[in-house]
Amino acid sequence: GKSPRECLTDIRLHRVHDELCCEDADSVTTVAMRWGFTHTGRFAAAFRKRYGVAPSDIARTRGR
Repeated sequence: GKSPRECLTDIRLHRVHDELCCEDADSVTTVAMRWGFTHTGRFAAAFRKRYGVAPSDIARTRGR
């Protein structure tokens, strides 16, 4: 199973992913900070591990 911290991180990553997929989303850094990710490098690594792409790739595909 997962620890409570891992579960919370998964939820936060999912929320960031959902926001980044929106047409009118803020920047990757702004969205990540909103969901409590204060270290951009660790956030990007966790996001890539979970989704297989960098968060900036998600933002780029929506035209940003």
